[in-house]
Amino acid sequence: MSYDDVQFIGYHHQLGYNAKNPGAPGRIWGGQHKLLPGPPHQVVSGKGTQAYKGHADDRTDLTNRCSYVKNAILAAANSPNIDLDATTLKVFVMPEFFFRGVKGGYKLELIAEVLKDFRKWAFNARPDRFRNWLFVLGTIIGYMDVMDPVVPNRKTGVEVFNIALIQQGGFLNPDGKHERLVYKEYVSGIDYINETTTTFDALWNRTGHTDTRGMSLLGAVNKYRTTVPTLGSHDVLSQAPTRSRNRSEWSDNSLQGGCIFRLGDDHEDINEVCIGVEVCLDHLQARMRNSPEGVDTIEPMIQIIPSAGMSIRDPAVSVVNTGYVFNVDGLRTQASAPPAIELKQWNGAATVALETAGTFNLHAVPNPVRAGGALMATDYFASAGQVKIYDTRVMPPRVPVGNFLANLFGAP
Repeated sequence: MSYDDVQFIGYHHQLGYNAKNPGAPGRIWGGQHKLLPGPPHQVVSGKGTQAYKGHADDRTDLTNRCSYVKNAILAAANSPNIDLDATTLKVFVMPEFFFRGVKGGYKLELIAEVLKDFRKWAFNARPDRFRNWLFVLGTIIGYMDVMDPVVPNRKTGVEVFNIALIQQGGFLNPDGKHERLVYKEYVSGIDYINETTTTFDALWNRTGHTDTRGMSLLGAVNKYRTTVPTLGSHDVLSQAPTRSRNRSEWSDNSLQGGCIFRLGDDHEDINEVCIGVEVCLDHLQARMRNSPEGVDTIEPMIQIIPSAGMSIRDPAVSVVNTGYVFNVDGLRTQASAPPAIELKQWNGAATVALETAGTFNLHAVPNPVRAGGALMATDYFASAGQVKIYDTRVMPPRVPVGNFLANLFGAP
């Protein structure tokens, strides 16, 4: 038996900027703004006026965010719109920066706690209940200190790890086959607290925006340090930015960090599905498309984009004909154009939106109840949670890439 069909499920909160927050601009981290007289209006936000949302204790923050994820999954799993057939792969995706914390990120060692907790919960729910589900749990931000190579004990910055958490359901322990970590390479100017100036016309339509991308900041108020992209990324701010752009992104195990993979063993249904995951700006940089594939790989069938400010870009699409591209964005809303959760299909030349009315259903995500009462979504996010369940669609064909050298020089 193999997967004949696929069903896409997006879980969304507004996580980031909100350009129109009842008549005036606002940011999720609730900082104050300096409004200069206009029109045109100029809104200047400095690093000393901004703070990230969340619980003051990082472990509690992670626990509470995980509670929202579980409620969202149950809202989808219990919906009459979910396809329970074992031959349908359910693909559940969340936005970038879902796990961030009040410091803008968590100490690196806490990252493993999320998948550990999630695996235990999904397995205990019933080992087979989520076996046909693929979860892309947004991204989590981890950080570690960057030390001055000359001055002892002097911290010069913070190396950030923006990691997409991927897990097939129904497996209690990490085995390197049913989970993946995909590292984001590029840092955007809107990824972290920084100093920005945004201009608006008299009707509060945004007309311009500048930011100090090279001075992105991470930390508590008045304790900011410059962020540095993950070591070895292609970003020009990286500590080793000169790597080849066309290295293979094929990932054979959970720790390689590449963005194209197949899960499971050869005999498992999931192994027939080739998947690519690009985090936000990596999609704009066509990370998947720039990857040369070798003899052991197949063409991606599903391209997934957890994002915060990115839409699907045709020049960066890299799937088989009739393959799907699924984006879940944390900055837009469902009323945006394109919507925060968008599904498209590649027809060999361009993508076609699959957003026809009546082909998806929306469900509210209830606030989790913990000791002391229910959590408030707005303590962690800019909006309440919502799950978007699309109708089941036919799984794209599996297409072998073939021998890379043979394609170039002919078969030996």
